[in-house]
Amino acid sequence: MGIAVGLGTIFGVRAVSSSQTSVLSVIALLLATAVVTQAGARNLCVAAVVGCLLGVGAGMTHTADNSVMLKAAPEGAIVGEISSDLDVRDTGAMAQFTWRDVESHHRRSVLFLPPAPIVGRGDGIEVSGEVSGATGELIFADGVRLIDRAGWIEMRRRSIRKQLTDVIQRRVPGTPGALTLGLLIGDDSALTVSEREDLQRAGLSHLTAVSGWNVTLVTSAVGLLFLRLGLRGWGWTLLQLVALSGFVWIVGLDPPVTRAAIMAVAGLVAIRAGRPAHSVTVLTLSASVMVTISPTALSSLSFQLSVLATLGLVVAARLTSRVDGLKATIVVPIVATAVIGIITAPLLAAEFGTLSLLTIPANMLAAPLVPAATIAGVVVAAMGPIGPLASGAGWIAWLLSAFVLWLARALSALPYGYYEFAPLSGSAQAALYALLLVVVALILPEGRLLIRGLSDWIRREPAGAALSATATCVALLTATFAV
Repeated sequence: MGIAVGLGTIFGVRAVSSSQTSVLSVIALLLATAVVTQAGARNLCVAAVVGCLLGVGAGMTHTADNSVMLKAAPEGAIVGEISSDLDVRDTGAMAQFTWRDVESHHRRSVLFLPPAPIVGRGDGIEVSGEVSGATGELIFADGVRLIDRAGWIEMRRRSIRKQLTDVIQRRVPGTPGALTLGLLIGDDSALTVSEREDLQRAGLSHLTAVSGWNVTLVTSAVGLLFLRLGLRGWGWTLLQLVALSGFVWIVGLDPPVTRAAIMAVAGLVAIRAGRPAHSVTVLTLSASVMVTISPTALSSLSFQLSVLATLGLVVAARLTSRVDGLKATIVVPIVATAVIGIITAPLLAAEFGTLSLLTIPANMLAAPLVPAATIAGVVVAAMGPIGPLASGAGWIAWLLSAFVLWLARALSALPYGYYEFAPLSGSAQAALYALLLVVVALILPEGRLLIRGLSDWIRREPAGAALSATATCVALLTATFAV
């Protein structure tokens, strides 16, 4: 039921940005199907319809302004607020920027700033420069003036991030320290251009994007500490949630982190309440909550990759569910990285027109190193005032991160491992993911159960089953691939 509501919500949000006619026809078809089918299917259809209506309402409320075309480029300076952390490079910086045009339409753009910016998330600024795109989705600034500093909470967050950066750079020097910092809080600005290219060509560029792995690490580490100390109960679970909230606050509420945090909270509450946390349901509902709150997240590449990577983790967990002990320590990370590489490759190919055949072997080789380097970085940050401990952990973090960079450099130099081509068409991408969806359905017990139930239903009620299956397929394909 939760999956039906979640998918319906995602479909509703997607339909608003593509074709309202399609969502109305599918809702009508689902309602008609609910009338002629058995109780179980009828409930799923009604749940999907409720989700569709929620998604349509959220989409129309949040995206109406940003879909309005700019009648003319803004004249003079643009006043707005930086709504994300800066991605700083030698040539400048990039951030999300929210502003209002002369007709008071609310817009969200990618802002490109000059080198050495003196602003950050939450700051109100005045920008002069070039606005590009039909809806003003890109702004190239040649001048920036600070109007209003962010509040105390945001400035405190920046101060903590700076302290972490200073500790890591002091204890883990050079570019290995830059990679360690990227593993911890996603700040890889100190990596060289060639090192970033090596990571991309080797299929390891995702390592410095804070995601579900980091959230899982924090939640699991705190939970394991409490268990070792014999501390159980709702009070200690609340402390886990506080630690999780603190981490999310420090790294920033980007889509992958937010989605992973929602999943982690749902999982902790389900475990404490004595109910199993159904990973596929939680993933679907967390994604639907995010797109309801911020429909623009649905078109965000980081959000899409985050959801796919989490689905890959679910599949990998099912494939390795019977592996335990020391063998699990080695096998689980390798299988997880391989599955994630396979399931995200079509989207990366479609968006960037690039394909690295080294993604799977590179991630399998890096799988044991990255968690150890991340934990070593956490120890460095926590033990910063204690010199010997911080230095020892820093040496381990430096060694592991340096080896990951060497691995990326060595693999990127291999011939025929990296290809560039025209981005894949929507139909080619749809075909690839349709194939992957079938494979995932066959792997997951829920998918096999659904296939068996559908087969039995077709034998009992061929007309109603065919109608329901058609409506569901149309809804899923439209929600996933509509543009």
